[in-house]
Amino acid sequence: MPIVRLRDCDPAIVNAVRDLYEASFPASERSDFTGIHQEDAADERDVLVLLEQGQVRGLCVTSRLSWPALFIEYFAVAPDHRGTGVGSRFLRECLLALITPAEHGAVLEIERVEASPGDPYRPVRRRFWEKSGARAVVERFVVPRLDGAGGMMDMTLMWIAADGHPLPDPRALARQVLEEGYGLEPTQAAALLQESLR
Repeated sequence: MPIVRLRDCDPAIVNAVRDLYEASFPASERSDFTGIHQEDAADERDVLVLLEQGQVRGLCVTSRLSWPALFIEYFAVAPDHRGTGVGSRFLRECLLALITPAEHGAVLEIERVEASPGDPYRPVRRRFWEKSGARAVVERFVVPRLDGAGGMMDMTLMWIAADGHPLPDPRALARQVLEEGYGLEPTQAAALLQESLR
């Protein structure tokens, strides 16, 4: 499975990765791709790309939290490769490549299934992550929209434990994602955490 870093890709591949990213995530959940690319080049984020015969088949965007955990910010597989096992294999390879021995596991967010009962893809995504070993640690995780429109979104915070590590304290993990992943001030993070856990 040929996996490369975005920083090592030529411009045509970078554009194909951008297309997959923008097609896979709604604007409310997307960070600016140019910023992601720049932070990958500066080694502040890791962006892994799955290539097959010169075609982009998947992407995985991660950063590190100060509590020893990997934060999977974005993970996507090309639509024509979903449901084929490619995503599961790609995720395993990404976790093997990125989780260090000091890290206890990986944290990620998915759209909360109950927040949009008519969306047929949310349960599918949740099953994918559960099959991959993820467990919900905060079922209703309220986060800010990223498209500048204001407002909040209901997500679910999930955890994939590294070998032998216990489940972290859900409140501490959620607070860290809000402060470090979203760049919120501690008081803002505390307010959203309170909203999440009520």
